[in-house]
Amino acid sequence: MKNLSKKAKTLIFSVAGLAVLTALTLIIVFMQNDEIPDNDEILIESENRIIFTDLTPEDVISIEIKNEHGEYTVIHTGDNNFAIPQLLGAPTIDSRLLTAARNMSGFWALELVEENCVNLEQYGLQNPSAWGKVAFTNGEALEIHVGENTPTAELLTYVRLADSNDVYAVRTFLVDFLRENLFYYVSLIVTPEFTEAGFPTIDRLVIERAGHERYIAELIPRIETETAVNSHRLVQPLEIEIDHERGGRLLQGLFGLRATGVAYVGTELLTEFFEEPTAVVFMTIGENVSFLAVGADENDENYYAVHSDHPDVVYIFPPESLSWFLNLDAEKIMATRIHMPLIYIVSELTIETPRHTLGFRLTGESVGNEAYFLNGEQVNTELFKSLYRYTISINAAELYKDEPQNIADMPFLARFVFSYKNDRPDDVFEFYDAGSMRAVISVNGVPRFTKSIGYLNRLEENLELYLAGEPLILTWL
Repeated sequence: MKNLSKKAKTLIFSVAGLAVLTALTLIIVFMQNDEIPDNDEILIESENRIIFTDLTPEDVISIEIKNEHGEYTVIHTGDNNFAIPQLLGAPTIDSRLLTAARNMSGFWALELVEENCVNLEQYGLQNPSAWGKVAFTNGEALEIHVGENTPTAELLTYVRLADSNDVYAVRTFLVDFLRENLFYYVSLIVTPEFTEAGFPTIDRLVIERAGHERYIAELIPRIETETAVNSHRLVQPLEIEIDHERGGRLLQGLFGLRATGVAYVGTELLTEFFEEPTAVVFMTIGENVSFLAVGADENDENYYAVHSDHPDVVYIFPPESLSWFLNLDAEKIMATRIHMPLIYIVSELTIETPRHTLGFRLTGESVGNEAYFLNGEQVNTELFKSLYRYTISINAAELYKDEPQNIADMPFLARFVFSYKNDRPDDVFEFYDAGSMRAVISVNGVPRFTKSIGYLNRLEENLELYLAGEPLILTWL
């Protein structure tokens, strides 16, 4: 957005400015599930009416609308479905389109204010703020000019028909839609809301942000017998598993995107608008790839975005609604439990400390047929499982942010080597004393995390307890 031409900026901000004028109305209506109540939900049956049209939405061919925001046409596409060609296929709020057709096909006034008025200006009808013209299948047409609201406490508006100077008072809700701009009919639900039961799992999420490293999250492949606490991991800029709660919004990807407004509908501006986007998010589910391209305004007060499902619409988003990827920090979303393989997929486990080296062989694939061996001799199943639970209870506190080579000068504390029954490569976890009661955790040769050294102190104690055949202590300071 920073490098938009003056002409493009003028266009986008002038259109955005119009959206702001109706922001309060939009917010109130959208909080009510994008629905406008039927006439009968507001009016009592006994109310007197002056009927101008007594037809149905099915009888409508088209509605031409003109107001201070511009001109557009609502057309009947069949079966009480309506569309606006100027929206280029953008998703619409169908209830609003149907309401427009319903109001125009059953248009009525509450009272005649002045017959054959010679001073239309006093009612705002000399230069009406809006007008609408409906064409019906029976050949009839009705053109309404909309003036000012009446000064009474009731929500009434002055109108007249195009071929008459009689002034009527109508319920304001009957003509409010004629005052709205084109974007009033665009749905702000950009993508379906996310529900755990209702959407497929995201296979891959790629986040590119100007001035930042690329982030890539992928689904973790699991075997059938393995239970997953964390189902996704970052593979760039580093490899860590993502916590479901801390990284939950990230794992929902592009589901549940809801804008606060529409800035632009069209094709002319989009190439230049996103020439240098602030960020782009790509989401892959199976063979389908969708994306959201985001550009900030000059004051970073809002973000403008295009979704690949609606490429002709520029939506307005507040910064907080996109913070889940714009401000993404690996440390904020990482799983603190960094390694939790199911015991039945592990074939060997080696635990090494300055005082002990224990190499275990694991057999069996389910409860009841498993057996565990140390130096060729079978060991107590429950006691070994207790030790195994301790080795997979490694929890990371923070990411390691110093130079990788610095661990060469740190005292060695422990090493865990997990070998697997399938073709999965070994996992090697090494621990080094970083001082100040902190330890560095190296994963497969790369220093990744830091944690309290208390876990390693308790490890030496638990190995002594294990070799003595005594219960282990599974907590530490």
